[in-house]
Amino acid sequence: MDRWLWKQVCDFGPSPRGGLASTAAGPGQAPITPANTTWLWNGEKWGQSSEMGPSFSTPSGGCLAWDGARLVLYESEACRTWGRNASAWVQRQSFGPVAALDPTMVGDSIRKRCILFGGQNGAGPPSSNTWALTIATIA
Repeated sequence: MDRWLWKQVCDFGPSPRGGLASTAAGPGQAPITPANTTWLWNGEKWGQSSEMGPSFSTPSGGCLAWDGARLVLYESEACRTWGRNASAWVQRQSFGPVAALDPTMVGDSIRKRCILFGGQNGAGPPSSNTWALTIATIA
C-alpha cells in the first residue's frame, strides 16, 4: 500500500493568481504568471527572475506542460505556443488548435510531446478534442 502525504515546503512565492496552471519540471524550471513575470523554483524556494514571461492577451488563457526537454506553454485563447529553454521564453507558433478557455495539457516525456485536451469553445458545450504537439529538430 502506498502512503501519500502533502507537505507545505514554502510559504513565499509568486502572488496569488488564478487562471494559469503551472507544472513542476524540476529545479530551475519556470512557471509564468499572467503578469508576465517568471518565477524559478530551485527545489527549496521561489525566486523571481529578471526575465519577463510571455505577454498574455487574457489572464486565464494558458496551460503549461513539460515535454521531457522543455517547458511548453499554450496560450489557448490566442492560439500561441511558447517554449522555454534553460534561460528564455520564445514564441514558437502564432497559431494552434481552436481557441478554448481552460484546456488541460500534460507532458509525455517518453514520446517527447505534449497532449492538449478539452476546453470551452465560446458558449457551446465543453470540447473533447485532443491534440498532440511534437517538437522535431530540423537539420
